[in-house]
Amino acid sequence: MAWDEWEHIKAGAAAGPSTSTRLNQLAPSAGGGGVGKPDLAASPAAKKAPTA
Repeated sequence: MAWDEWEHIKAGAAAGPSTSTRLNQLAPSAGGGGVGKPDLAASPAAKKAPTA
């Protein structure tokens, strides 16, 4: 009896939709931090400066 139940469960899982990722919250409407700021900024002098 248990084997028949297991086969029934496997068949139901195979016929169902595939797994997918579900987010628990929405992304911020502004797209996160750093809005209006450039990604990278460096001057030629800063590039040539020795590192500590």
